[in-house]
Amino acid sequence: MKKPESDFKSIENVLIEYLKRDFVKDAILLKGSWGSGKTFFIKNRVLDLIQSELDSPKIIYLPLFGAKNLVALKANLIVELLPDQAFTNFLKNGGFSVGLKLITAKLNIDVSNLLSSISFSSYLNKDKQYVFIFDDLERLDKNFEYSTLLGWINNLIEHNNIRTILIANELQIQSESYKSYKEKVIGTSILFKSENPYNDVIRKYSQTPRSQELYNKTQKDI
Repeated sequence: MKKPESDFKSIENVLIEYLKRDFVKDAILLKGSWGSGKTFFIKNRVLDLIQSELDSPKIIYLPLFGAKNLVALKANLIVELLPDQAFTNFLKNGGFSVGLKLITAKLNIDVSNLLSSISFSSYLNKDKQYVFIFDDLERLDKNFEYSTLLGWINNLIEHNNIRTILIANELQIQSESYKSYKEKVIGTSILFKSENPYNDVIRKYSQTPRSQELYNKTQKDI
């Protein structure tokens, strides 16, 4: 049996209440097991929800899979905040990491450190309402401390009023620092329960508009 529409609406209502706050003081966590459909739900429903509920939203979606340290993460985030132009689009589509390696090797300059040392606020447009979405919270590099990541996210929220959504399979996080910092940063946790296991197989192969249409139609019968 697929996840009832009422469950989706309940989650969306919680997110809408969070997004509509004039000032936020914590993050919201969407948690659930691998394959439950968390990321699919975010990309296919929540992104549209954000666009419809906020006046001038700027959404930054960043997977944390393999994130090695805060410097690299901040540098990647800054690139995502740059205006959508030809050069910055090149950076966003993989040119950034390649360029960093070339510049570091040739000039012996750590561009990541240089970028991250600049005030983060200077990259923000005061006319935008920012929503940062950090996915795969449980997949950090083993050397990246959760206390460092969550402390930085807390700072983003408190000093820049950035609405922040975290996505995680929390059962896979064994870090003690996560457990101790979690309560300081995450104000609301939403459990995204597993759907019919067949849905995940169908969803995986429903990437074209036609197959997506068939998937949505099939949902009514699963």
